[in-house]
Amino acid sequence: MKIIVVCTANQCRSPMAEAVMKAEAPPHALVESAGTQASNGMPAAAGAVDTLTRRGIRHDLDRHASRSLTPVLGRTADLILVMEQHHRRWVGENIPALYGRTYLLGHWSETEIHDPIGLGEGEFDLALERIMEGAAEWLRRL
Repeated sequence: MKIIVVCTANQCRSPMAEAVMKAEAPPHALVESAGTQASNGMPAAAGAVDTLTRRGIRHDLDRHASRSLTPVLGRTADLILVMEQHHRRWVGENIPALYGRTYLLGHWSETEIHDPIGLGEGEFDLALERIMEGAAEWLRRL
């Protein structure tokens, strides 16, 4: 099973979600991340790296390079998990073949995970909490 987690720039929320899901996913699950408007090759946001490190979550975000969700990347995914409804709409408008496999990461609690970039440490912590909750629900259902 291949899961792609998606945010806007693929520098904060989706890399954090990728790290969380990789740490908890069953061996048969491959987890990757991408963005709807990513500039390819950008590093993970320092706030994302710091938040995961503070929480003791193993990650390899030091090597992260952002990338865009493309039809080629997306067609290999069994499940695409997005942070906000506008990401899901973007998939439907830009890569309609993927729309039926695209859900909110916070689908089960009807929660969107807002972008903490430019905000304080508390907003990164809140985003990570919501990511962890959503990831746990999806992983239970795999």
